[in-house]
Amino acid sequence: MSHGRAAVVTLTASGRRQADKLERQEEWFAGEILERIDRKHRAAVVERLADLLVAVRAATTSCCPEGAFDHLMTGFPPGDARLGEAGIQTRSCDDCECR
Repeated sequence: MSHGRAAVVTLTASGRRQADKLERQEEWFAGEILERIDRKHRAAVVERLADLLVAVRAATTSCCPEGAFDHLMTGFPPGDARLGEAGIQTRSCDDCECR
C-alpha cells in the first residue's frame, strides 16, 4: 500500500494460541530435519543456511517491501557480521522478479 497509513493489529487469545502452536510445529519440524543430517555436519549446514538467509534478505532489500523477510532473520544476534557483509545491489522494482 502506498497511502502511507499504518494499522496496528493484535491477535486474539485464540489466535495467539494457534500462532504458538504453529511455532512449536515449525520448531519440531526443524528438529526432524536436523536429526536427518549427520551430526558431524549439522553445525556447518546450519551456518550455511544462515548465510543463505542473509543472501536472500540482501537480494530483496532493494525491491521488496522493507521487512518482508525479517521473519527469516529471527534468532540472528543484532549486528551479526553476516548482515553487514551481504552485498546489497540497488535496482528498481522494474527489474525485480518478486512482484
